Amino acid sequence: MDKKINLDYIIYLVVRFVAMVVEALPPPVAQSFGNALAWLGNDLLGIRRKTIEDNLDRAFPGLTQKQKHQIRKEMWQHLFLMLIEIAHAPRLIHKTNWRHFVSLVDQQIVVNAMLNDRATIIATGHYGNFEVSTYIQGLLGFPTYTLARPLDNAYLDEFVNGTRSRHGQHIVSKDQSADRVTELIDLGETIAFLADQNTLGKGACWIDFFGTPVAAHKAIAVLSLTAEVPLIVVGTRRLDQPLHFEICTYNIYDPLLDEDGTLRSVPNLTRWYLAEIERMIFQAPGQYWWLHRRWRPEQMPDKVKKRWEKRKAKEAEAGGE
Repeated sequence: MDKKINLDYIIYLVVRFVAMVVEALPPPVAQSFGNALAWLGNDLLGIRRKTIEDNLDRAFPGLTQKQKHQIRKEMWQHLFLMLIEIAHAPRLIHKTNWRHFVSLVDQQIVVNAMLNDRATIIATGHYGNFEVSTYIQGLLGFPTYTLARPLDNAYLDEFVNGTRSRHGQHIVSKDQSADRVTELIDLGETIAFLADQNTLGKGACWIDFFGTPVAAHKAIAVLSLTAEVPLIVVGTRRLDQPLHFEICTYNIYDPLLDEDGTLRSVPNLTRWYLAEIERMIFQAPGQYWWLHRRWRPEQMPDKVKKRWEKRKAKEAEAGGE
């Protein structure tokens, strides 16, 4: 036990040291450093290459090997640059100059929802710099609460979450989420979800994502429908240079305004927000985390697989007519 504690603390110290070095480097130098690490991970070591390419084959069938290599390269550059931006954002982006770094698209929808007495649910994906999005919202006076699993390293968990909370992003542990989420809903707070994570068991809802079923969380749709609070899909895309972003509101669903009840079911609402996340990924595929095993067909229940195959066969037959 003592050895594990010591190892965790050593890892924590290394991370803190690297973070200090990155913060001390000018952003262009830090970007060059990140690009070098991306080349190492992608071209030299080929980290998670098979998983990434399998995901790309599912999402974009027909890509050439050259095109897949380009997206892999852009993804690794994006991931390292994202970490650099997270380190630099609190020092460089302030209340007086945030407009120089951030462009807001249809953000009035989010602002109106947050100013309302009702709670708000924000759904996004592992796309762009989603951490900067919550930082900007906190900077503008709109704190968010994000559900996340605690890090295995307790020292790192305290450091990362402490840094987040100072800038308006409060973390709610998934281990204690149910009662806390209910409390936040009653208080009219804003709750953010990374809505493209894989899940299994009773909480799974199998929905097409880029044409192939994935196990999606039911909780997001259930929460919006049962509490009758708006669900907003938001994405944060990096523009043509580091630390410059476009925060875009893609769509909003409000159960109180759904007169015909089109989306008033968990599968339909889940399908709706995943389609919006697809739309944001199409804008910049290189800014999505393709290294996750998002599609896991081997875990699909037989009855779900048969239903999906039957539907696909009907679609193919209709398309051939």
